[in-house]
Amino acid sequence: MLCESVMNEFSGYSSINCFCYFCGKCEKATKPINIKISKDTYKLFYLTDGECTIFVDETKFVLSRHQSFMIFPNQRVVMQPNPEITVSLNWVEFSGNVAMSILSQTTFCREFPVVGEIDVPHFEDYFFIPDSGAQPACYQFRAGAAIVILLSFYMEYFPKRESDFNIYVESALNFIERNFQNVHLSVQQVADYVKLDRTYLYRLFKQQMGMSIVEYINRRRVSRAEVMLIDMQISVKDVAFSVGFSDPMYFSRVFKRLNGITPTKFKAATC
Repeated sequence: MLCESVMNEFSGYSSINCFCYFCGKCEKATKPINIKISKDTYKLFYLTDGECTIFVDETKFVLSRHQSFMIFPNQRVVMQPNPEITVSLNWVEFSGNVAMSILSQTTFCREFPVVGEIDVPHFEDYFFIPDSGAQPACYQFRAGAAIVILLSFYMEYFPKRESDFNIYVESALNFIERNFQNVHLSVQQVADYVKLDRTYLYRLFKQQMGMSIVEYINRRRVSRAEVMLIDMQISVKDVAFSVGFSDPMYFSRVFKRLNGITPTKFKAATC
């Protein structure tokens, strides 16, 4: 299932997207499971019953009923169920700027991808997201919103503790949000704004967001382009310039890398 939600915020008409690729349930797991995530997606697991041990980059974590764990892009995880206790879990795989933004406000991180129990009745029900791939756009909006609602519980129950690291990255994100449509925006400008060395900011940003500043800016621009391609009768070339790309050909390559389709075909499919 591939679902996309593109919503408008306030009069600034900024876009938020969230992609749900798959969701499912695994019942009565008894054998080790190898889990590999692609370079662009996240996978969230929730233990509805049982116990298991996971190995993330050779670090061991022991989980029990109603705990959750997150697998980040390009991570490989081995899950070892307790053979004496039946293990059942729900999971959902997703990506998107809004998802990354919410995750950045939780305690989930690559070094410690495990959180405790969320005191919400029948929480596992939030992991069931109806397939909307062949449905009208309104269903796709709802599917994307369902991911946002699910992740918002983790933001509520496991908020990220304040630190200088979080403040710097948050400040960079705010600056990018206000300036990503400027074709002259650079990583150095972002570093100058937050008053950090460019190399140090790069490490902090990538650790928290899972990608470089350039990649985040490109994703933000493509996200805005998707809205314009759907709702506005303007050419692909003009869209590229409007969202901050100085080269329409480069815009097309980035758009296709992120969405698997060229902006021209995307526009034709949504008209």
